[in-house]
Parts: sequence; structure tokens; C-alpha cells
Amino acid sequence: MRRQSHIERHARQGQTSEQLAERNSLRRLVFYAVLGGVAGGLLTGLVFPTWLWVGTILGGVLGLGLAIAIDEKLKRVDQMRRSEHASDMAQERERALQAKIRAARENGEFERWDEKP
Repeated sequence: MRRQSHIERHARQGQTSEQLAERNSLRRLVFYAVLGGVAGGLLTGLVFPTWLWVGTILGGVLGLGLAIAIDEKLKRVDQMRRSEHASDMAQERERALQAKIRAARENGEFERWDEKP
């Protein structure tokens, strides 16, 4: 049995790629906020042990800000990739249509279309 990709598995569950991306985005935000909070708490706790909570909060806020910046960049890259893909698909459809027209001209089908009843 072929191993399914995670996108195929979620597609069977009725989730679109946009929903999947949104869920991953939320996970990324939470991960960086927690990571920033832990790092800020540790660094502040080493220097000023009584200010541990301040470092944790500031680290969490900075981590969340970093996650938002990364998320926006990833969304822009994804949007560019989607628009390039759509452009490539449109060009491919145009090439296929031109090939059909060429084949129809070579077979003389255009003359039959132009004939009046």
C-alpha cells in the first residue's frame, strides 16, 4: 500500500490546503511565542533572577513578533508561487489551444467551419 502524504490525508478529511496552511501558521505563532518566552525567561533569570517574569513576557512578545514576521513572509512567498503556477497553467492552456488550431488548419477543418449552409 502506498504511503499517503499529509496533504492527501487531510484532503480526504475535507480540509483544503488553505485551511492546512492556516493551522500550520497558528502552530508556528504559538511555537515561537513559547520559545521566545522560555529564552527570554532563561536569559533574564540568569542576569536578574527576580525579574524572571518580565523576561518571560518580553521574550514571548518578541517571539510572537518574530513569528508574525515569518508568517507574513511565508504567505507572500506562497502567494507568489501560486500566481506563478496559475500563469504557467494559463500559458500551457494557450499552447495546447494553439496546437489544436494548427492541427485543425493542417487537416482543413477551418475551411469546413467557414462554409455557409
